[in-house]
Amino acid sequence: MMFKVRACNDAHVVLRSSGRKELEIVLGGWSNTISCLRTQVQGSCRRRYNGRVLNCKNYKEFVISWEDGRIMVGKMNSGFRDLMLDFKLGKPLSDVQIGVSTGFGASGIWMFEG
Repeated sequence: MMFKVRACNDAHVVLRSSGRKELEIVLGGWSNTISCLRTQVQGSCRRRYNGRVLNCKNYKEFVISWEDGRIMVGKMNSGFRDLMLDFKLGKPLSDVQIGVSTGFGASGIWMFEG
């Protein structure tokens, strides 16, 4: 899944799969200093990336994949994916539903590619 988001901080993506808890990806949390992958909403970070990834004035592009029981989150830079978060699940995700939001006082604009 590829998308762009323009926000100052806290762009959240939730993946819901049949038969398991929701997975949460936080991009630019903690005042845009940390991104993380959580195995439940508002849970502890299982994988963490330090650094600013969002921008208040410009769209930033990201990609999330969940093939073969592995979640990978990357940011796109000049057409290349920089891997930020990588986590191996016990079993693959199926029938995935996706939710997005900005949180903690941030507003954002999201764009998705088909």
